[in-house]
Amino acid sequence: MKEVEYTQYKEFLCAKDAEEWAHTHYSDVLALPKDSFAYQSVLYYTGSMSRQWNKVLRLCPSIEDGGLEKYAAGYFASDGEQLRMIKEVNGFIRQHSVPEDIVVYRYTHRKIMKKLCSARILRQGMMFTEKGFVAQHW
Repeated sequence: MKEVEYTQYKEFLCAKDAEEWAHTHYSDVLALPKDSFAYQSVLYYTGSMSRQWNKVLRLCPSIEDGGLEKYAAGYFASDGEQLRMIKEVNGFIRQHSVPEDIVVYRYTHRKIMKKLCSARILRQGMMFTEKGFVAQHW
């Protein structure tokens, strides 16, 4: 694994800085009407469906041209509404990529952290990169 210089990443020192940065880059997202299909799709994605949808979004070879329908068949049966929402979220994420490398802290259950540390997968001070879709609760 290639070592990355930590100073290359933007880190927010307080919530106010993070909120200002978010408004600078994503004010259109933050202003989505709560009853819109885009808002509901993103909300659904950042909630209970993030794990299943992330797997599909990360591993599906092609979202377009029927690729999603073929790939997701094992996950969602024939739920056309979820497939429509996944396509909406994918398009939304493509239009709103993060403009710079940032440090993101995420909550992890203590039980899982203990398991990872006892298996010597993680050590104190270790940094790693997750190359996947980012779910951010609104």
